[in-house]
Amino acid sequence: MGDYGWRGLQRFLSFLDGKSLVPPEDRQQEREQFRTTNQQMQDQLQELRGHLAQAEIRLSELTETNRRQQQRTEELEQISTGFSRELSEKARNIEKLNNELEVALSKSLEHQQQKDKLTEQLTAIERQKAAADKEAALLSQSLETAKATLKAAQDKMMILTDENKLILQEKAVVQGQFKQLQSSL
Repeated sequence: MGDYGWRGLQRFLSFLDGKSLVPPEDRQQEREQFRTTNQQMQDQLQELRGHLAQAEIRLSELTETNRRQQQRTEELEQISTGFSRELSEKARNIEKLNNELEVALSKSLEHQQQKDKLTEQLTAIERQKAAADKEAALLSQSLETAKATLKAAQDKMMILTDENKLILQEKAVVQGQFKQLQSSL
């Protein structure tokens, strides 16, 4: 019988006798081996706990960043909606002013005697139209800027969402390893 077989037989016989035939140095070596393995597993468990804690912190940070980006996106959407409404209103005002201008011109042709009066009205309307055109141009430019900012915020939100998914996957892997390690202890 080999050395291993003889030890196994000794252990079996000592189990039957209630006496231990395993040499004390073998038991000491087994205990040391168990302690070393146990310590290694505890170290690995501690390291995995650290990774898990870091992943949870990063997830929390990304969730907060994502929430702020979402809030900013909503604010920008509200601003954009406001600009769109203002732009529509200004366009209606411009249309109205154009209609008034046409009416004033037709009256001017029909009523030569009121030419001076209508000329003054026409000048005022043209100034209003120019001011409205300037304002409409500024609002249009602001709307484009808001749209670009909104697009950038949405792109950033998509990137953060992807990062968030990756971190959740990493967290799941680390938790799986953690559970395996716990069950092996």
